[in-house]
Amino acid sequence: MVTKAVKLTFDALIVAVFAYAAIEATSFTPGGRWLPLFVAIAGVILAVVNIVLDGIGAVRGARANGAAAQADRERNQEFETDVRSALYWLAWLVGYVVLVIVFGALIASPVWLGLFLRTQAKVGWLATLASVVGTVAVLYLFSRYLPFVLPPGIFE
Repeated sequence: MVTKAVKLTFDALIVAVFAYAAIEATSFTPGGRWLPLFVAIAGVILAVVNIVLDGIGAVRGARANGAAAQADRERNQEFETDVRSALYWLAWLVGYVVLVIVFGALIASPVWLGLFLRTQAKVGWLATLASVVGTVAVLYLFSRYLPFVLPPGIFE
């Protein structure tokens, strides 16, 4: 039961963070607000969907109460692994943010994507190169022809 409460609390926290990000994004300059606003809105929607799905799962789990005690014990054992895994992926996201702050989005995005695809997704060199080149092309075209401002870095 502790695991369900922690999941619900975490999901609610994620909704709050993305909602705050959406509110903050509305104060950005017109050229720089759209990407953060879209990401924040998508984050709110996905977090709310996750809460609903967790609620449906809790209701279904309560119906099958016979094996629920054993399943709860197994989930509690897996919880520590889940926390470590979540912190690991959070470190990847924080690394991306640090790269953007230091080098800017146009440099940070392909570097992070290349590292991620090679080390985590185990994608081959050709697919990684194609993804990185495609990312740079899309970012460049968006910043060149649309009112889309990429965040500059400290060294840019």
